[in-house]
Amino acid sequence: MSAPAEVMRFHDGDRYCAALVVIGRTKLRAVVIDDCGVRVICESKDTQRYCAPLTFKGEPYPIARFVKHLRRVGRARGITAAANQLLKEAVIV
Repeated sequence: MSAPAEVMRFHDGDRYCAALVVIGRTKLRAVVIDDCGVRVICESKDTQRYCAPLTFKGEPYPIARFVKHLRRVGRARGITAAANQLLKEAVIV
């Protein structure tokens, strides 16, 4: 069982992007839409300070809606196995 996922604005070094973020004991894993499709970025837990909660109409962005969006983009542009696994876990939790 993994840690709960959150939809956040994540700074990946070049730009801010919307990401499904799972914060573990030592690593931060973020599922993002990249040039090559949907993939997972693994960073140290210190990069959590560059994350901010993503809101929609003043409320936290719904995880199920964001997962649906990532799956749709994944079908069109490609998705890695690790990203697919994290999306499955996010829906279960």
